[in-house]
Amino acid sequence: MMADQLVRAAVMVLGERDGVEVQTLEQRQALGKEVSCFLLSLGSFPCGPLPFSLGVYRAFFVLVAQWRDAGPSIDACHTVDAARGWLEAATEDERYSLDRELVGDVWFWGGPCDWTYKLLDTIAALHAGEDVRGAVKNVAGRLVESLEAASASASPLGEARPTALAILGICVDALAEIDWDEEATDEAPLSLRFAQLLTDVLWHSLEGEFKIVAGILERLLARGSTFSFNAAGEMAETIVDKLGRELRYSRELAPDGEAEQFATGIDTVFGSCLQVMLSIDMEDAMHAIRYDLLESLLALLKPMLEFTADNDGDDQVVQLDSLATRLFDRCSRVVDGVFLLNH
Repeated sequence: MMADQLVRAAVMVLGERDGVEVQTLEQRQALGKEVSCFLLSLGSFPCGPLPFSLGVYRAFFVLVAQWRDAGPSIDACHTVDAARGWLEAATEDERYSLDRELVGDVWFWGGPCDWTYKLLDTIAALHAGEDVRGAVKNVAGRLVESLEAASASASPLGEARPTALAILGICVDALAEIDWDEEATDEAPLSLRFAQLLTDVLWHSLEGEFKIVAGILERLLARGSTFSFNAAGEMAETIVDKLGRELRYSRELAPDGEAEQFATGIDTVFGSCLQVMLSIDMEDAMHAIRYDLLESLLALLKPMLEFTADNDGDDQVVQLDSLATRLFDRCSRVVDGVFLLNH
């Protein structure tokens, strides 16, 4: 959540505290001082002494939570940064315990939490000037493999999905921060592997999980790196590929009653991917959207129309057709020059 939103929430909570409308210059100045004092006190909350009652803090946190839930994304500071802070401070036993929740039996080479911790440690060594590029690539690959095994297991991630998304967010953010330079000879670059796994974990997720991924993409946009561009582009392509596989094989977009929510979530994430690409490198983004995404979606829409005609009344096919059309429309508007970066 942006700083100006926190200020606005504090103004609303403190301004409405006594039920007296703030009108005069003196009242506004007094409120401004209280807001500054309140926001500063958040740094020491919940330790005392606090300058305001607990009821005021409670009202503030409730309002902020409501705004966050209503927004299209959850700021990465609440997911990626919070998870990274816990991971770096956790004991080996605590990381092992969380790995068991994520992947069940943790084999001798470790689970995703352990590998993420090692990845951050290796990146820190890279920052310090050590020649550990090979180690970064190896550790990140092991991490992806551990999460791939979890997402492909007989017991899907389920309630652990937000944790898996946060771990993936930590990794792509760390690689985007150093602008990981991928080698042209890599058959499966890290941006592709992480993008595919993010999409796999996200598929058939809940609304809050889509917001986590949207927040991760916002963080990639803020990094503004080539790795950010590559990861967003690979994720957009993976979404189109998975949609095609749904049509060819399962034709099941989401359980009854959840299809529209899922389609909206995928559409929003796909739009965020385009926004990241266009903001970082407009020329390369336009080329990728025209030739990698738009043409793939166009090829997908033709059989989609045939399936729709042959399966009139099949809600799942109709939902697939609707989502594919949404994504095609987004790409088409980019190519036609009417795409707005904030839409």
